[in-house]
Amino acid sequence: MANQLQRTFKVGACVVPDPAPSLSLEIVFQLLCNQFPSLRHTNGIYESDGQLDVNTGVVTYVIPLIPPKTNG
Repeated sequence: MANQLQRTFKVGACVVPDPAPSLSLEIVFQLLCNQFPSLRHTNGIYESDGQLDVNTGVVTYVIPLIPPKTNG
């Protein structure tokens, strides 16, 4: 059995550990949307978006946030 890489998610300036490492990326993104409601307005993330750190073996997914709207 192959070892699964550890995943982390960068939401803005916050680095969040994977809340459910055994689940698919799509399901984990839905879980993160519950914690960070502003993620619902993003396009989601894909497996190819991950950035592997070869020294630690951690794959980091950067989730871009939509800038807040302001009046004026």
